[in-house]
Amino acid sequence: MARSCILLLSLGLGGCFAITDTGRFEEDRGCDLQLRLREFGPHAAPDATLRHFNRFEVALSRARADGAQTLEALAVFDPLGNATVNLRMPNAVRPRTDPRQGLPAIDFYADFDDVPGLSRGDHAWILEDACTTGPEPFLHNTGFQFRTADAPIVSAGVDLEVRFCGPDRIFDLAGGAEVRVRERTPEDIDRAIGFYRTNDANRAADGVLLPGILPDGGVAVVEVLADRDNDGRLGAGDRAWNFMIGDAAFLPCGAVERCSLLRDDAPCFEGGRVVVRVSPVRATTNTLAEERWFDNEP
Repeated sequence: MARSCILLLSLGLGGCFAITDTGRFEEDRGCDLQLRLREFGPHAAPDATLRHFNRFEVALSRARADGAQTLEALAVFDPLGNATVNLRMPNAVRPRTDPRQGLPAIDFYADFDDVPGLSRGDHAWILEDACTTGPEPFLHNTGFQFRTADAPIVSAGVDLEVRFCGPDRIFDLAGGAEVRVRERTPEDIDRAIGFYRTNDANRAADGVLLPGILPDGGVAVVEVLADRDNDGRLGAGDRAWNFMIGDAAFLPCGAVERCSLLRDDAPCFEGGRVVVRVSPVRATTNTLAEERWFDNEP
């Protein structure tokens, strides 16, 4: 069966490789992870009394030979915040170089019952091929799919905690906060593997946990944005930081202050996870590799 691929190059949104199946396997070059949500009003308005309500998670996964889904990238909106949301994570979908590899799928859900994690009270969907179905607008519907509730996506990666030190001084507990994580591949490509976005920094006053996204022994870059005007860009009044996570051994976080406000702390290791500490006195970078990874444009 022929596979078609919608190219969005004219919009500057990236694209993927179009393949016509002639009976032979042809390599899929991969693409940006894109998800264009429409009419998601039921999940747009946060309720301050419910911590998890309207949290929205997007997992890029791929089937293994044994049928399990493995995690390749993760995005979180906490809360979703708008009925129209466009997500684009650059180069997130790895090339498919072997016919035994599964297609990259997008498993995503909106928390609708304030029970942490995916449960039967939530709204959940699956797009089985990220490169061909992700760029299409996705309208909210009730055809819910709960594959990952029955068989959670597994990951061989390491958890990342981004700890906000002195959030009243960094974010003023107003406006948005954003975390972007990119892996540097052996081919020298920056591949998006993690994203967190909130339009209300109160919901992440202590920081952010992105489980299982870091490559074990690889190199990654973590960018943090204090987005006071909530536009997804680095503008006047905003601040940005970046951190390099290499394959060198980390100091245990217990050997230094949990959250130093007095010096530039390097990433450390604690409880099986890598911890990045964002300090209000740390020298800011005021740069981001890409302008933004999401927008609310129709």
